Amino acid sequence: MSERSPRTTPDLLGHEAAERELVAAVRSGRLHHGWLITGTEGIGKVTLAYRFARWLLAGAPGDSLQLDATHPVFRRMAAGGHGDLVEIAPNDKGNLGINEVRTIEPLFRRTASEGGWRIALIEGADAMTIEAQNALLKILEEPPKGALLILTAAVPGRLLPTIRSRVRTLALQPLSPDVLTQLLSRHCPDLPDGEISALVQMADGSLGRALALREAEGLQVYRELLALLTDLRQLPAGPLLDFAEKLGRKGGESGYGVIEQLFPDFLASVARLAAGTDIPARLEGEWAVAATYAQQLGLENSLQLWDNVRDLFTQASRLNLDRKQTLLSALLTVKDAAA
Repeated sequence: MSERSPRTTPDLLGHEAAERELVAAVRSGRLHHGWLITGTEGIGKVTLAYRFARWLLAGAPGDSLQLDATHPVFRRMAAGGHGDLVEIAPNDKGNLGINEVRTIEPLFRRTASEGGWRIALIEGADAMTIEAQNALLKILEEPPKGALLILTAAVPGRLLPTIRSRVRTLALQPLSPDVLTQLLSRHCPDLPDGEISALVQMADGSLGRALALREAEGLQVYRELLALLTDLRQLPAGPLLDFAEKLGRKGGESGYGVIEQLFPDFLASVARLAAGTDIPARLEGEWAVAATYAQQLGLENSLQLWDNVRDLFTQASRLNLDRKQTLLSALLTVKDAAA
């Protein structure tokens, strides 16, 4: 599996229209001073931001954002050493504070060292505290000439409306199945075609999500969950406790993360089937299990169950509750509803 980061990734597939929009904005001579690149996690927002920044700092050559990995600007940015670029990202705890935002001001106050753009790239801008957002707002209200802010955000609604009104939003769409298949084949060349197809179905157009599922052996973990759900009404407590124990103990974090995402997804599929909407099967046997629950529960109960389990995982994450107990509670909630 490739370990490339957005800073060192030379290529980007699936967002050609967005790239053309950025190039056109530069060629028009009226490039907006702030851009907000949005979209779900793992679809290439940060990679696009780095491509745009590299291209501008290299003098905007050619009619695409592609810059060869041997180009001096590419190499300096990959090493984290370009004097006209400030990079900001959330810390390990997922926070982005005012002190990080204040590092933009010295760059924007001085002249560009190479006579071109001065760029601040803020990854995960939706993680900024209110204090950090207010500090950024002051920069956006009076942007210096030749300075550019590039923000990325998966949840732009977390940003202040005054920030969103002062930037131009570029919304990226989920990657198509064909593009995602191509990228997964490139990143995981030894992965069987059947597993690639399953990951594509489960990733919702996000390469990052597909790779995370692969890393966490997510297909196997999800198969185990489906096996439990198949006979959940008749199962004694033992198998449920074993499953929750395995993912709740140290070392089971990645598997728990898979269930945290895919368990509510499965229940959403149950509700869609109960509403008469067809769904594609991501794994063999998944559709049959979901259809059984849809028939048993009906639409109203399916929606209520999905809402309850989703809220359970959300609250557990927010309050850092015990993973074993959270997963066991989710399984028992479904078992009681199906009784």
